[in-house]
Amino acid sequence: MAFKRRRHNPRNIVTSYASVKMQGPVGANSTIEGDLCPLMDFERWVKRFEYEPWTIDAPFHDGSTHEYTMDYWIETDTGFVIVECKPFDHKDSDHALQQIKIGSAYAAENGGLFLFVTERDLRVGHYLDNVTVLCRYRRLLVSPTLARRCIAFVAAHPDGARLWDVAAYLADGSHPFTHIGYVYNLIFRHLLHVDLYVEPIGGDSLVFLPEHRPLEARADLTARHFGGPLRIGLREPGCVVGDELGVRA
Repeated sequence: MAFKRRRHNPRNIVTSYASVKMQGPVGANSTIEGDLCPLMDFERWVKRFEYEPWTIDAPFHDGSTHEYTMDYWIETDTGFVIVECKPFDHKDSDHALQQIKIGSAYAAENGGLFLFVTERDLRVGHYLDNVTVLCRYRRLLVSPTLARRCIAFVAAHPDGARLWDVAAYLADGSHPFTHIGYVYNLIFRHLLHVDLYVEPIGGDSLVFLPEHRPLEARADLTARHFGGPLRIGLREPGCVVGDELGVRA
């Protein structure tokens, strides 16, 4: 299958996300893609991601050729992930099934992975909402001195420190609300850890150093809604690839 760089039509970009990881705007053409961007920006295994960067020309066994432009291309330490976003009600449409066929086949042939994402994957539980909160503070400047004070305070509480108490310690007599954004920034940067699945993040959330987080939080998270599949990028797409799909290499 041929692989070519796509030229963007600005009319296809509905919105953009200001990515810290990519150091600039990343396009999105739907609310699902818009929700996905902060997750890709946050997840550590995602090294870089691009919006609609490549088009695949896929020859089928019937002699026809079909083009598929992926929604996102993710680069990881060990390879790549092709991401396709669709509304749940469209997942079984002919168009979606053809995209799954081509994307899955290309990923399988080239040592990559294919991830099909719907709003039901993204919007279950608290994970997306919590990451979205953290992303609001992703560009907040935190001085090295303040970061060290914060990490030292949390380190002194290996069983977890209330987020509000961490902010109060940093505020040093001022209202804790003035410093809670700094804590959120350090969580976004993975210097601190909060369980983002169990409840909305807030003052009562327990903050840990990453190495002190509870054992259950270190386990494989694939069963914890979308945060699991996105965290590892390895979720099986639930479809077959290659000749069974009628796609030729």
